[in-house]
Amino acid sequence: MEAFLKKYLEYYKSIAGNITNEEILFFTENVTIKEYDKKAFFLKENKVQLEMGFIVKGLLRRYYIDEKGKKITTYFLKENDFATDYPSFIKQIPTKYYLEFLEPTTLACMPYQKIQEGFTNFKSIERFGRIIAE
Repeated sequence: MEAFLKKYLEYYKSIAGNITNEEILFFTENVTIKEYDKKAFFLKENKVQLEMGFIVKGLLRRYYIDEKGKKITTYFLKENDFATDYPSFIKQIPTKYYLEFLEPTTLACMPYQKIQEGFTNFKSIERFGRIIAE
């Protein structure tokens, strides 16, 4: 777990710059490392995404099902990407997408409420969130 959290923190530092001990403590207390099997789902249509997942290792496919029942792939998500339907996540509304794991995958996950708390309490976390959203 420590190696996966370290990878996430390195990515954070590459975007946000220096990281304080207080921010490291915030992340270590609120990031959960989760393992997923191939063909499992991180998100499904009509569900609200309750946590953001940073892909430490693995691959996901984002798709929706059209009116004819056909799966339409819109994106592949790889290591150092965030597993999210960002507009749905930020607004906390149901998504139209599926996020399916294409191989065994490790995510560093943080709940929506903790991300909002980080935005409020740490200017660098707010900046990081704004940059990755662009």
